[in-house]
Amino acid sequence: MHYMSLFGTIIKIENNKAKILAVQGKSCEGCNACKGLFKRDTSEPIEIEADIPLEFKGLSENDTVEVELNPKDKIQLSTLVFGSPLVGFFIGLLLAPKISEIMSWQNYSDAIQIISAFLGMIVGFAITNIVSKKICNLSDSFYIVSYEKADSSGS
Repeated sequence: MHYMSLFGTIIKIENNKAKILAVQGKSCEGCNACKGLFKRDTSEPIEIEADIPLEFKGLSENDTVEVELNPKDKIQLSTLVFGSPLVGFFIGLLLAPKISEIMSWQNYSDAIQIISAFLGMIVGFAITNIVSKKICNLSDSFYIVSYEKADSSGS
């Protein structure tokens, strides 16, 4: 079992890529990453594409496969999802005294600092949402890690 694994059935093979009708794996319980990435409820099957590695050239339609995100994409998405809000939080925290000064608030307090930090975090989430829509092309982000041949007996 891998991180960010999806399981599915190959519905078409073309140009060294497999079109797969995929569903979340058991490791996905409690994780909503797919929901955010695919912008929809992932309890329903989703159609994705995955590169077919050289060692899996014997794949055919109706074979069951496990796919996961390419490591490079995992790092980029994780950094974006967790990093932007965290950076926003600390920027908000650091800007609190300046905001208090600009607003001419006489009593600079911890409450202002906390509110400013959380507003910064909200801006970080908004940036994550905007940037992810522009950079997420998940059709090129998956690869096949294992497979099981379809039962050819028809049962």
